[in-house]
Amino acid sequence: MRKITTSLAMAFALALPVTAIAMPEAGTSETRILDRPFLELLGYLEGPDGYDDVTGFTNRETIKPVTRMSIDEVLDFQRMIRQEGAKSSAMGRYQFIYKTLLHLTEFHGIDRSKLFDRRMQDLLARLEMARCGFYETSSGIGPLGDCLAESWAALPLLTGNDRGRSRYVATGINAARTSPEVVEAILKARTVDSVSRVAVKRRASGFRVSGEAFGGHAEGIVSTQGQVPAPQVDTATKGTATAPSASLRPVAR
Repeated sequence: MRKITTSLAMAFALALPVTAIAMPEAGTSETRILDRPFLELLGYLEGPDGYDDVTGFTNRETIKPVTRMSIDEVLDFQRMIRQEGAKSSAMGRYQFIYKTLLHLTEFHGIDRSKLFDRRMQDLLARLEMARCGFYETSSGIGPLGDCLAESWAALPLLTGNDRGRSRYVATGINAARTSPEVVEAILKARTVDSVSRVAVKRRASGFRVSGEAFGGHAEGIVSTQGQVPAPQVDTATKGTATAPSASLRPVAR
């Protein structure tokens, strides 16, 4: 397992919500990794009730909304329903089960007294995505997708004989909730460089990714050379995050 350091984890937390990671590459200005489209898909598939979602395999209710519970309180609730025989302990927008949540907090040294709120849930999802190589431009789409499908049952495998099926279909309670083509399209377009190539082809009408406009001549998005500049950050109102390293710099949105 590729270890993501605690300092990097905290840098992500400070930068949330994040939709792009700037990654300088040799011979280029920088490449930006867009993660919000994937997070939106993941949340829609895994936790359609949002950040306060609780597994449907228990009749118990939390004493307060999930986003107002500490991580320790969430783990205690998950432990209790597991002991009562619940088939799943998944909670939150990204449906973290007990074992995954416990491992992530232990591995990255995250304070469990912190709230399991939107920022924390996004952080934990991004740490799992980073483990799979989501923020590395060299990651192959197939292996990346299969790794993500190992973390989230609603995602389909992208390679092998089981392509299109959930990694956990054998449990009888899990199934892929989208097609491999949808996942591949989002993963392939997660870099602004990839989006830019599409924008050049569609620059007459333009399109938007995660709230940013690309490709419209009317908005001055496409330059005279046909290149699409990276979206700018309004640091006066939204701020920037401390860079954890020269190769992985969160960009606040």
